[in-house]
Amino acid sequence: MNTSTVMHQMSGDLGILLAIIFILFVGLRLFGAKFKGKMGELKVDGLLVKLPSTTYHTLDNVLLRKKDGRTSQIDHIVVSKFGVFVIETKNRGGQIVGTEHQNQWTQSMGHQRHTLQNPLHQNFGHVRTLQEVLPELPETAFVPIVVFPNATSLRIRASSPVLHMRDLVRWILAQKTVRLTEAQVGQAYAKLKEIRVVDKTAYKEHVRRIQKDTKAMKQAIHTGVCPKCGGKLVQRQGRYGSFWGCSGFPHCRFRASIR
Repeated sequence: MNTSTVMHQMSGDLGILLAIIFILFVGLRLFGAKFKGKMGELKVDGLLVKLPSTTYHTLDNVLLRKKDGRTSQIDHIVVSKFGVFVIETKNRGGQIVGTEHQNQWTQSMGHQRHTLQNPLHQNFGHVRTLQEVLPELPETAFVPIVVFPNATSLRIRASSPVLHMRDLVRWILAQKTVRLTEAQVGQAYAKLKEIRVVDKTAYKEHVRRIQKDTKAMKQAIHTGVCPKCGGKLVQRQGRYGSFWGCSGFPHCRFRASIR
């Protein structure tokens, strides 16, 4: 093989490598949040397999259809005699600050601040979905948990657990109150496996609906309308600075960060 041929081959290989790097760069820019979210869920998947399989039965990425036809996607469900643990994973780093009643929490990374929707509210919706599809179980059986795999600090005031990933398995194993019989555990686990939606089209429809709802909420806030009750948003001052609050407070507790 002569020098020109080698150089031509190297040039071709370099071109392919640059093309791959470009595709990865564009993919991360377009789908970075989705990719990070999936990585967080996979980390939690890897932890939950450490739970004794004779007592704890785990389902990941569960899509369920409610009575009104809408869908609810739950990151992780762990069914055991100690309860049905409903786990929402948020792959956000830095310091996370928030309370149970706030609609938005704050993520601080150095001098940068971002907002995120209160994951407790989202997870309470997941609990309601499970109560709807498993009406034979008592309401006390469902235990909502929010997990942050990459957060450096959690400053959360809430009655439901908001945990670092490293604390998740230990926290679940520490729960010793028996909430379900062995028969209820087996029936609930079998029913969830049976009714979960596995159709890829349904997953795409679910994502599109979430994106549409998020866009509508942002538009309402932009126009000064409370997306929760339709009231007027007014500027208020809180512990962590100014925010938009609903004029219907305390009947409506919606609040959003001011950017």
